[in-house]
Parts: sequence; C-alpha cells; structure tokens
Amino acid sequence: MRFHLHRLLVSTSLAAVTVLGSAGSSFAQVRDHRHNDAPPPTPPVTVEVEVAPRVAPPPPREERREVRPGFVWISGRWDWRRRERRWEWIPGRWERERRGQRWRDARWEQRGDSWVLVDGGWLQAELRPTAAPPPPREERVETRAGFVWVRGRWDWRDGNWAWLAGHWERERPSQRWSEGRWELRGDHWEWIEGGWMEAPKFPPLDQPPPPPRPETPNVEPGQVWIPGFWRWVNGQYAWEPGHRARAVPGQHWQAGFWSQRDGHWIWANGGFVADEMRPPPPPYGGNPPPPPYGNNPPPPPYGNNPPPYGNNPPGSGPSSPPPPPREERVETRAGFVWVRGRWDWRGKWEWIPGHWERQRARLTWYDGRWEQRGNVWIYVEGGWR
Repeated sequence: MRFHLHRLLVSTSLAAVTVLGSAGSSFAQVRDHRHNDAPPPTPPVTVEVEVAPRVAPPPPREERREVRPGFVWISGRWDWRRRERRWEWIPGRWERERRGQRWRDARWEQRGDSWVLVDGGWLQAELRPTAAPPPPREERVETRAGFVWVRGRWDWRDGNWAWLAGHWERERPSQRWSEGRWELRGDHWEWIEGGWMEAPKFPPLDQPPPPPRPETPNVEPGQVWIPGFWRWVNGQYAWEPGHRARAVPGQHWQAGFWSQRDGHWIWANGGFVADEMRPPPPPYGGNPPPPPYGNNPPPPPYGNNPPPYGNNPPGSGPSSPPPPPREERVETRAGFVWVRGRWDWRGKWEWIPGHWERQRARLTWYDGRWEQRGNVWIYVEGGWR
C-alpha cells in the first residue's frame, strides 16, 4: 500500500512511529515511550509535504515534429515535482509502433480538490474506425505534363489516423483516375479504393468547360496571338496555353469554341479565315434612306384598336414586369449571330434560352422586348432588318 503524505510530524526523541491514514491524506505521529521521570521531550517539528497538486497543470506546450514511418509520437506532458512544489515539462518522444495496438497519452484528472496523473499506455486498436476521418490536408502541386496527381488521403492504422501523401501517376491513354473515398457503412467507416477507369470520349453536359484562364498576349509585328483553351484529355479538362504564330497575309485567326451537341460538349477548332477583301457597300447604295412608311402616312399607334391595349384586351398579359434577363456567356462564332434568351409568359414567367442564327447579307438582327401597355405587359418580337 502506498501512502500520500500530506503532513509529517517529526520528533528528535527515540520513538515508535504509528502511521495514521484517512481519505485523501496520511501523516506520521511520533510517540514518546521513555520513562515517566525523564525530562519532557522536545516539541515536535511539523513539516508539510504536498504530494498531490491542488492546482491544474499549465496548457500543453506545442511540439512540432515530422512524420516518422514505423514510430508513434508520445506527446509531452507536465509532471508535478512535490519537493519543489512546481510543474515541470517532460518533452515528447518517439516509440516504435506495435502491430494491432495504439498509444493512449497520459492525462491529468481532477479528483476532489487535487489532481491525479493517469498514465498512458498501449491499448488494443480498433480494427475499423467508428469516427469520420479528419479533413484532407492541403496539397499544392504544379501541373506535370503526362502525369495525373493522385491526392493524399487518411489511412486507418492500428487505431489511429495516418496521412498518406499524394503522388504522381503516369497518364494512361483513354483512361482517367477515379479518386478513392471513405464511406460510412453501419457503425463504421470503410475505404473505397480509387483506380483507373475508361474515360468518356466527350465531356458530358453536366461538366461544362471551365472559364478561360487570363492571358497577356505578347506579339510582335508580323505575328498573331492564338488564345489558350481547354482541351478534353482522358476524361478531364486540360489547359492549352496561348502562343504566338506567324501572321498570314489577308487572313486573321478565328478562335475555336465549345458548343453543345448530341448530349455532350464538342470543341470546334479555330483557324485562319480570309479577311474581307473590300468594305461592305453603304446602306441603300449611298442614297438617303427611304421614309419609314414609304409614301403612305404612318399607321395609328395602336393599329385598328383604340389605346391602350392594342390587340391585347385588358388582363390578357402579365401585369408585372418580367424578371431581369439571365446572364449568357457565349463565344464569338464566325458566320452566326447570337439571339439572346428572353422571358416568356405562359401563365408564369419561363426562361427561353438564346440560340444561334446564321448571318444574313446586309441585314441586322434586333432583339425583341417587353413593353408595358396600360396595366399589362406586351412582348414585341425581334427580327431581321
């Protein structure tokens, strides 16, 4: 049995020592058994020795160390020096791993009005994790031509999470890498391995190309800039940087573009196209434009119907204005004109996406618009003019 001595009563006389104990404390008392006629003993001297600390340990110190394969880090801790009555830091150390076991760090626990150290030790490790893995660590890597980066992940080893750093895998023709993942199955987590799988030939509709990367063209006289673009390689987008090219007299570079077709995205390559050899003829052959209605007077503002509803009786259209137009990002397409999307009223507002129209010689496309007439909104169709 081990006693924690809180008070020790010491006598200088020859005596028998009786140890008295109570909950949370012990002390030694010296009794004098000399003859009754002996001189009185010297008064005892009381020395207090505090064994268990009554104040909490300081916060643990930060310890920085690198991962060491085959070893487990035993965290440092505070130790109580009872004689000096102070806390002293014990640095951490490495312990060699033990198969099927995990290390539990020591800790201080408050029990009553004092603090008790619960020693650490090796415990039987859980075969499968019951708690989710930590968030993945950040890995910053540069693009490496001909290789695919396999991201790092957490692995469950002997009852602890261990980080496995990412690595490069050489590309495989017509294949793409599928990352592994942790999945919760019942009361535990299981790792689903990643691997190589057949890559789709074209990007699906739910995987549009990313926005082009910003570039600063740097060309010299007699050169043109070929802008960069996203290519589809082995089931993923890969950026093709822009570059300079020799100019072709009488031609200019027409950039390629991505478009949707047959349920996926298709890339149309760019190329040199001929410049216009002469400027377009002036409108109306250089003559002044004709009056808007010929020699006839202008029609009444509302046709044959009195204002303000024209061909739409009151209540036949929406009474509230259409929502703001949706943003549509499109690339220039030689020989075509983009007709912007618009809102249509079908008992409720429905968006009609924009589309391409082939250009028409000497004609310009103008978009339709919504106009308020009285208490209703009327759509005025666009067209060529």
